[in-house]
Amino acid sequence: MTAESAARPQPLTGIKVVAFTQFLAGPACAQYLADMGASVVKIEHPDGAFERRWSGAEVFPSGTGGLFLLGNRGCRSVAIDLKHPEGLRIARRFLTAADVLIENFRPGVMERLGLGYDAVHDLNPALVYASISGFGPTQVGVPGQDLLIQARSGMMAITGRQGDPPVPAGAPVVDVHTASLTAVGILGALFQRQRTGRGQHVGVSMVEAGMDLQMEPLFYHMNGGALERPRSPVGSSFHDAPYGVYQTRDGYIALSIVPLDALERVLQLPPGTLSPAGERPSFAQRDDIALRLVGELVRYDTQDLLDRFSRQDIWAAAVNDYEAALADQAIGDAIQLIELTPLASGGQPTRAIGHPIRYDGAHPDVAVTPPRLGEHTAQLLGELGLSRQEIDKLRDDGVIRMASETDGDSRGRRKGASWERR
Repeated sequence: MTAESAARPQPLTGIKVVAFTQFLAGPACAQYLADMGASVVKIEHPDGAFERRWSGAEVFPSGTGGLFLLGNRGCRSVAIDLKHPEGLRIARRFLTAADVLIENFRPGVMERLGLGYDAVHDLNPALVYASISGFGPTQVGVPGQDLLIQARSGMMAITGRQGDPPVPAGAPVVDVHTASLTAVGILGALFQRQRTGRGQHVGVSMVEAGMDLQMEPLFYHMNGGALERPRSPVGSSFHDAPYGVYQTRDGYIALSIVPLDALERVLQLPPGTLSPAGERPSFAQRDDIALRLVGELVRYDTQDLLDRFSRQDIWAAAVNDYEAALADQAIGDAIQLIELTPLASGGQPTRAIGHPIRYDGAHPDVAVTPPRLGEHTAQLLGELGLSRQEIDKLRDDGVIRMASETDGDSRGRRKGASWERR
């Protein structure tokens, strides 16, 4: 952290967050708040959060799941058994002085633990209590998971081309949008609390986030639009041609909303090649138009087309893979890449995407490594006023766990570990 960033207060400095979070949506929400300066305590089961033991693409830096590392920076970990009366008492002590609670267990789990909204609101009326669920508070038995929400919400059915199987997004868009919406809701509730002095219950379901992502096509569908997946490279169920992705001689290029006559001029095509001269083509003609364009663009190299289009202010972009995207100067200038310290000695640093918002023109300094399991248990319990003797007894009784007990590879440890699906 630079001296300048240390001296610059962050937007949420002084806000205390207690996170009962797992998987991605809950941890990512807490991480956004931590990036903005909030003090986030992540309460984990002594066996550790599920995401410590799972990763896509088998990425386990320092033996810790990549899913944990990408979504829990800036947090402090306290490992407590909430099903033990003493563990529950400790959790309630954290909540007494907290500003925000975030949880994404299945509906009913927090109530069974004695940490539901009503109980916690009685304990701390100023607390903002944020719940993330799959389908809302009443749908207990309906699994909420990114791929399943994409399937049930219609997102897969409108993605891709006619005749192809349903196509999921290449990234967990529902999880991340859910996290973002929840963070926005928390900030709104904190702002209202400044006026009223009272907290409230913020609720975001993943299905609402999934439908919100589709606000544009859903509006057209609900108001008379006939939406079908295109049979051509057109990029959506509701855009005219040429909006879409087209093959070039050496790759692919994306075209945005572009007048067809402008394309004809740039490609030196006779007027009316792509559509009848002087007429605005109908929406129903979009596939025919796009397929005509396919035969023209494949004759050019991608960079040649980009140069031609740029001179005529035609919106276009090369289709990058991740290597090309990270090497793209415009992307590099826009985003924050951070490096996280290894969790174990001898491990390699890991790279991650940083906070996506600038404040006064600068990203916050957020290169804070996600915690080891129970790394801050003793520190946090000491801040609650517990003596070293009390902390040692809680450890001996199996109520808490310390970081010194959790070194080594976490993959596969205690496959039956206690965790609750949202």
